Amino acid sequence: MSIYKLRVLLTTLVIIVIAVSCNRRFENQTNFTENKKELRVVSLSPSITELIALHSSNQLRIVGRTDSCNFPPNIKEIPSIAYIKPNYEKILKLNPGLVLYDKLLYTPADISKLTSLKINSFGINSSNYQEFKKSILELEKLTNRYFHGTNYIQSIEKALEDNKIKKTTCPKISIISNTAEATNEYIAGKESFQAKIINILGGELIGPNSDKFELLSKEWLLSQQVDTIIVSSNEQVNLLDKKLNSLKAVKNNRIYPIFPDLLLRMGGRIPELIKEIADILKR
Repeated sequence: MSIYKLRVLLTTLVIIVIAVSCNRRFENQTNFTENKKELRVVSLSPSITELIALHSSNQLRIVGRTDSCNFPPNIKEIPSIAYIKPNYEKILKLNPGLVLYDKLLYTPADISKLTSLKINSFGINSSNYQEFKKSILELEKLTNRYFHGTNYIQSIEKALEDNKIKKTTCPKISIISNTAEATNEYIAGKESFQAKIINILGGELIGPNSDKFELLSKEWLLSQQVDTIIVSSNEQVNLLDKKLNSLKAVKNNRIYPIFPDLLLRMGGRIPELIKEIADILKR
């Protein structure tokens, strides 16, 4: 064989090896369950922990969680690998096939650390319902349906349809949450997932032009004269009675608490949240 032909043959073999290698990397990125009977998952968010625990088959197993993950109750038996920031050394020791995180909670720098450790990761976008739905369906594909994303989205949309209120007027509602120290109040934005729930059910969420909770301006809220306020704790009911006593919702005793983990998490119990909000709207 001539030297020229040998060079052509070697070049061809190198190209084939590179192509196969790239294809394998691509397959790994689009299906994390390849050749695995189970997928070991680390969750870096309480809402994601709920999602995986409540809406997955046994093949998707949570092996690490954050200190804040508290539902389902037995999840506390799982080792914690994150307080404010992830403990990457602990994560590495757990040998997960996939780390799941909330894109609103973690920076690109946080995730690049996982990449440098050669750990697969996927972010759930919970900025609004459409992005959340897109993430959920993508995660279902990535886990080879170990995660039952389609069924969960269908249950959310069925709950929205089944709980629509029948009123001639559209009630104006605001959702207010406070910090753990109760020093500030925050109000849900008009593009938040809570807003979508209220608007589809037949109400109108009154809030800032935002997809998240923003610092509450009491003067602004007083100018809106909302019919109902939903809060994230019983203590807030008494606080708002004192701070906003000229507001229509306060005068008519229409301030209702919803358990904060249910109200504020875009997690695995959204149909339950829809039912609670609908019950408030119907009063």
